Amino acid sequence: MAHGVQRHAATIRETDRNMIENTAFIALSRQTALRRQMDVIANNVANMNTAAYKNQRMLFEEYLVKPAAETRLSFVQDVAVFRDLSAGEMNATGNPLDVAIDGDGYFVVESGGAERYTRNGHFRVDAEGTLVTADGAPVLDVDRRPILLDPNERALTIGRDGTISGALGPIAQIAVVAFDDPHGLKALGGSLYRTNQEPLPVETPVVIQGMIEGSNVAPVLEMTKLTTLARSYQSTQRLIENDHDLRRRTIRALGRVG
Repeated sequence: MAHGVQRHAATIRETDRNMIENTAFIALSRQTALRRQMDVIANNVANMNTAAYKNQRMLFEEYLVKPAAETRLSFVQDVAVFRDLSAGEMNATGNPLDVAIDGDGYFVVESGGAERYTRNGHFRVDAEGTLVTADGAPVLDVDRRPILLDPNERALTIGRDGTISGALGPIAQIAVVAFDDPHGLKALGGSLYRTNQEPLPVETPVVIQGMIEGSNVAPVLEMTKLTTLARSYQSTQRLIENDHDLRRRTIRALGRVG
């Protein structure tokens, strides 16, 4: 009889232990995903004034596990971060070297000895007369060469196809390229992207002079998301704390049975 009670108590201990551990693991998976999502949204808010910044979102899926002799357990798993590629608002600057792309496409610049890509068209002319980004990366033309301009030129115009012209006529054409999978571009910071994909020339680019594409982040929406996520995180934390309390009470109760 005593051995039967002990075996029954052992079964209860094993069942309770599995239940408690599963609850904790599921809650922690949810909390981890929420924390990463909060980091992504916080980054969106920090870049809401960054030219041509693209809003990022988390992609989640349900991860199912079926332990032996138990029902399936559902965990939360964040599988990727993807960008919202919709265009940001066009803002007039009055600067003749500021340009924005209306539609698909990226400017090509040289950074770190390699081609990089950006939609941030806030350009300037450096001391050597090279057209560069705000961070000093040379802007490349359709032949992948740096664009040289006369710093004293006062009649610069940039056509819708990206052709830069001065008082004496056309000087160079800014390269505008696209990719088969724009979501595959990897963000480097500073509005730059890299990729191993082959860039494809945009046949009929639409480049607008004197304009800058703004961020497509909706600040109010992102702040609302942050508030909702913070509440969900706190709710999950309370679940974990309640689980710990249950674990302690179970251990004490099973100790008395044993």
